[in-house]
Amino acid sequence: MNGGRVSRRLDATVIDLLHERAGRHPERLFVECGGARRSYGEMRGLADELASGLSSIGVGPGDRLAFLLPNRIETVELFFGCARLGAV
Repeated sequence: MNGGRVSRRLDATVIDLLHERAGRHPERLFVECGGARRSYGEMRGLADELASGLSSIGVGPGDRLAFLLPNRIETVELFFGCARLGAV
């Protein structure tokens, strides 16, 4: 056990780190923006859902996406959904 710290693997992705932390502390606050809050567990679930949705419209690993969004919690969710899918 490493005292609750996140893995120090050099090859860990942001999704690996999210899943690791969500597995340990799913209820802890991950992000807050404009009054909206998401826990690690919620963000892991949202990332999985968004990745599935993107995949259903043909987006796949390595695909490049561009989006222009304001600073909102949905922007963070979309970032992690793309990362979960492996899109760039």
